[in-house]
Parts: sequence; structure tokens; C-alpha cells
Amino acid sequence: MSGPPGVLIVAASLGNSARHVPLGAARIVSALKAHPSTAGRVHPELLAVQASDDAGVLARTIRGRGPGAVGFSLYLWNRDMLLSAARDLRRSCPGLVLFAGGPEATADPEGVLAEGGLDFVVAGEGEGTAPAALDRALAGGDPGGIPGVLAAEGSGGASGNRESLVRASDARAREPGVLARPELSSLPSPYLDGTLDVSGYGGALWELARGCPFACHFCYESRGCREVRRFPDETALAELRAFVRGGAREVFVLDPTFNADPDKAREILTLLRREASGIHFTFEVRAEFLDAAQARLFGSIPCSVQAGLQSARPEVLAGVGRPGFDRKEFRRRMAMLSAAGVVFGLDLIYGLPGDDLAGFRESLEYALSLEPNHLDIFRLSVLPGTVLADRAEELGLEHEPRPPYGVRSSPSFPATDLDRAEALARAVDIFYTRGRAVAWFQAALRPLRTGPAAFLEGLPGDTPAAGEGGPPHRDIEAFQLECLGSAYRAAGADRLFPAVRDLVTLHGAWSRALAEGEMTRLRLSRHPDDLFGPLARDPARLVRLVPERPGTWLVRPAPGGPVIRPA
Repeated sequence: MSGPPGVLIVAASLGNSARHVPLGAARIVSALKAHPSTAGRVHPELLAVQASDDAGVLARTIRGRGPGAVGFSLYLWNRDMLLSAARDLRRSCPGLVLFAGGPEATADPEGVLAEGGLDFVVAGEGEGTAPAALDRALAGGDPGGIPGVLAAEGSGGASGNRESLVRASDARAREPGVLARPELSSLPSPYLDGTLDVSGYGGALWELARGCPFACHFCYESRGCREVRRFPDETALAELRAFVRGGAREVFVLDPTFNADPDKAREILTLLRREASGIHFTFEVRAEFLDAAQARLFGSIPCSVQAGLQSARPEVLAGVGRPGFDRKEFRRRMAMLSAAGVVFGLDLIYGLPGDDLAGFRESLEYALSLEPNHLDIFRLSVLPGTVLADRAEELGLEHEPRPPYGVRSSPSFPATDLDRAEALARAVDIFYTRGRAVAWFQAALRPLRTGPAAFLEGLPGDTPAAGEGGPPHRDIEAFQLECLGSAYRAAGADRLFPAVRDLVTLHGAWSRALAEGEMTRLRLSRHPDDLFGPLARDPARLVRLVPERPGTWLVRPAPGGPVIRPA
């Protein structure tokens, strides 16, 4: 006697780390296990692959598993590959039930349905709708009568439902909640029911809330529900304890406005300090809600904080639904994080409507002046389902029609300038972010009398070769020293370069001891205490006021943090 039909939920990630845990797909697997429509009637499994995998190989793997249905979790980075596999399966297995969900399916349900040879598409949160629709499809019925589900022609009245879904999609901005939004307290956790094992990823994505109270025009959330819904405290606590038991090293908190409720943020941070002091957490925050108490709590746990700056030009931000930006106030809030010793990063976007290359350079220099530990810089993606996508023609945004939907040109940002901005973003990534330059970057540029953008634009194009995970930090450090040496010679400041070289190599060795557990032997022209002191922020004053004390030092990892000893 045959058992229940197998259902594969396919996730294609960009990596195999905690950042890439296939949580969305795993939530559908958990829902299929627990939902009244499918519990005990199907056998759901998660199939996690890489977005770089071959679609044909994936289709053959799926056929070899012999499922009765396959669901695809679509994001902009995997849409093309997964839908290619779906078309392959449709040709070779015409009776197989195929469906899709995820952000791409929510933003473009008709396009996904037409492109992938699918039986139906689930738009919005799928924990309730996907099991109900799958139950109908496997029974030979029409899944199209379920709100938020778009069924293919021939699925019993699908065309009428298609019109209904299109109306619902158009109405989302005016009437949040047209698409199904399950009660979060009713959802099973894939971390608690055995669907996901954090030990296989070294950590987890931790979903604490859904929804966003803001309406940024470039974001999917701009057309969703403004209400923020939170998972129950007891679920969050049980998951956190599962992370600790599973040996998680890092956890990425999925809440785009973690501190929008400052009281709740302080409550969670206090919980993390008590329950999970050995895990590194990453948070997304809104700068305008930061306060000194939050900063101190962030500083009391191993964590990094990411804030979405996007642009430093108030008029550009106002044009994409982010009014009221104040540079001085943003700087003051970031200074709270710095004073508390919090590792923090900033996001920038180039290509926003109304921005230009000069504005991007200005935003970059402002961001670097805040001394973030890292900068994440992106070309604008005109994502389906966003306000910018709806207004693209009006705003003159020419963009790629396929993922990642990058802007190609705009009236104020022509293609050649976008390419120059992209090259500058790459230079920032390799020299500053991957180069771990925050501790010395401003100091090193001071004697050169040049701005960060001009310096970074002048870097040579032959950057260190990237292996898996990027180039080793030692290779980046050698590149940094080569670039700085050339710049100091050109500026006639050769006598200052030994002090700058000391700064770069000492901080680089410290970071490698901390991040990679690596020991470094250094020859320095000055004592490390002087290089960590306040005079090191100005190499000219350092050279003038601090005598040379050449020596050889070992920088090595230790349980309480890196230590420096004479060699």
C-alpha cells in the first residue's frame, strides 16, 4: 500500500551559511506538516540547493525523488534557475503538480505563472494558502478559489480567479490585508519541529516580526501591510534556546525595523544577553529610533547593527518615501553606537530617482565620515510590485526586465555614470569593507588632502583575485599598502608612509586574530600603544610628536581577545 504523496519544497540559496538558511521554504514544509488540509495526507520535504546549480540537474534530481508535487520558493536571485527547472519538469512529468511562492511570486504572480509551466502560484504569506491549494490540486480540483492563489487556465474556473487576484494585487497599496495573513501564533516553527537544523548552517535566520510601518518606494514592503505583527514571545524564546542547544554561532534577526518599538527592542536585547551571550546577532534598525539605552544594550552582546542610509540627500530620500532625513541627527544616532563600541554598517543605493553621480559621491563621503565598520552599496533594483516599478515610465527609470531588475539609466543618472558608480562601489567593498579599514581609513587619507571618493576612484583595477568567500585579508592588505604607497609618493609625503604602514598592518593583524584566529608577526616603527592612541588619527602629528621605537611584535588570538607581545 503506497504512502502519502511526497511534496518537495525547493529552495535555492546564494550560500550555505547562517545568512542563507532557507527559512521561507522551511516554513511551508512545516505548514504542510501541520495544516488540517495536508497533515498526514502528504509527505513534505525541504530540498535545499544553490542558486548557481544547473537547472537541468535540479530537474533530474527532483524526478529521481518521485514526488507528487513540487513547490518553488522564488526570490530575485533564483527565479530564472528555478522556473527553468519547473519548465523541464512540466515537459517530462505532465501530471506532476507544480507551484511557486515567495517574494517574486507575490510581486509578479501572473508573470511567474505564465513563465514556469506551473499549476498555481501563491501570493503573499503562504503558510495557510499553500496547503489548502495543494490539497485541492492533488485531488484534481481547482485551487483558484482560494484568496491569494492564481491558478493556470484549465484548473476549473481559473480565469475568473485570475481577474480576482489581479484586482487584489492592485488593491494592496490601498487595502492592506487583501492577501492572506495568517495569525502568527498559529504557525509551527521549522526550528522546533525538526525541519531545520541550525548545526548544518552554523546559525539561523530568526523571524521575530512581519510587516513594516514605512513605505519606501524601492521595497516590496511598500505595497504590503503597514501593521507590524510579532511572533509570540514564547515561540521566540523556544527558538532562541534551540539555537543555543544547536551550537549556533551567528543569528540574523529578520525584522526590518527591529527598534521601531524601542521598549520591545530593549526587552529582546536583555533576553539575548541573558540567554545567548555566545551567539553573534545581526540586526536591521532605523536610526531615528535609536537611543542611548539601546546602544548600551547592543554594546553588551556580540552583535552588528545595520542601518539603511540609502542616500545622504534629503530631497532624494523624500522622493522615495523617506521624508525628514536630517544629517546631523543621523550622525548623532550613529555616534551613540560608536560610543557603545557597537559594530555597525550602513546601506547605500545608487541610481535612485533624482540622484546623480555627484550626489552618490556626496552620500558615500558622508557615510564614510560616520566610520561604519562596513558599507553595503547596491545599484537600485526596480523590483516588481513596488511603487518605483509602477512609476518607472513616469520617472524615466530604464531597468532590466529580468532579475535583478537593475536600473540602466535615468534622466539624472545616465548609464555611463551608473557604471562609474558601480566601479566606485566595488572599490569601497574591496578596499574599505573587505579590507577592514575603518580603524585607519580617515587617518590614512588626511595627509593626502583628498576626499574618500576621489581616492577610491583612483585605485587600480587589478584588485586581489577572489576565491571562495572573497580574497584573503592578507592579499587585500598588500593591495591597500601598494595603493597608499603610490598615493603618498605622488603627494610627496613619503616620510609619513612608515607610520601609515604601521597603522594598516597592526590593525590588519588584530582583525585577523579576532576573525580568523590567525597569528601575525609584525615589524613596526613605533610602539603599538602609540599606534592605538589618539595621535594615530593624524599621521603627521604622530610622526612629529612620537619618536620611532622599532620592534618586532606578535599579534595572536586569545580567549579574551587578541593580545600583542614582543617577539
